Amino acid sequence: MDCVSRLLKGILADTGLYPATAAAGNKLTGKVAPRTIRPTGLIHIRRGDEAAFLAHQDIRLLLLLGPSLLRTITATGFREIGELAALGDGETLALFGWRGLMLRDTARGMDDSRVLHAEDGKGPGPIERRLDFEEDAVDFEVIRGALGYLAENAGVDMRKEKLGAGKLSLIATYADGVTASGEERERRLLILDREIWDAAERVYQRVVKRRIRIRGLTLALGDLQPLGWEPDLFVPERDERQRRIQEAADAIRGRYGVNAVTKGLVLAASRKGTGLGSQAQRLNFLEFA
Repeated sequence: MDCVSRLLKGILADTGLYPATAAAGNKLTGKVAPRTIRPTGLIHIRRGDEAAFLAHQDIRLLLLLGPSLLRTITATGFREIGELAALGDGETLALFGWRGLMLRDTARGMDDSRVLHAEDGKGPGPIERRLDFEEDAVDFEVIRGALGYLAENAGVDMRKEKLGAGKLSLIATYADGVTASGEERERRLLILDREIWDAAERVYQRVVKRRIRIRGLTLALGDLQPLGWEPDLFVPERDERQRRIQEAADAIRGRYGVNAVTKGLVLAASRKGTGLGSQAQRLNFLEFA
């Protein structure tokens, strides 16, 4: 908890933001806990207390709940995670099928998955960015701006390490807690903000089908590979121009901060009361097409 407190003080000093944060004994509880105290605060779930903490939480906060499982949960009348955790094996299988036991164990706070580091795999780990809207969003222009914001923030960190992405993943969280996710793999590495943004928008339009407001977005760049800026002998002039614009934008960001340069649509979204608003109010943006 001392480490978390120091990190939060650093974030507050550097950005003026105080996020909702959790310290917990496993990844599952660490993901659920901040959602119970949003928008700000710090919560500590001691190892061994996971089931007791989850028992009285809204069941819609539980991970792994896709649309079909959520419909089944609604039909049972369960409202708290503890009601699911109390089911026996037979009841669980009868209600939820083969995925039920895993879901029931999740409700009990059981999660032995490891926090992975880049050195654990064959290459660099994914670069992930998340944005939670201050108010659940329905305006697609606001959502597009948020995708652009995530693309810019993930992209600049990726290029700083001289990497390109072979895969983009996107998770959209609806207002009722259900998530929609998808990914896109590219033959040509995603490098520029525009390329990352376009890919994110394609995935969003492909996977988000429900007419429900969006609570948050998570974008991840994966399959990262070493990058050289050396162009092809026959690289189109337009691509070369975009590369140079990107280099110039990154140079400004390196000197004045990630959000010193942004797209006009991202800036417009930040003025509509989104999760970008708190940062936009304190930053002078330089727009570029």
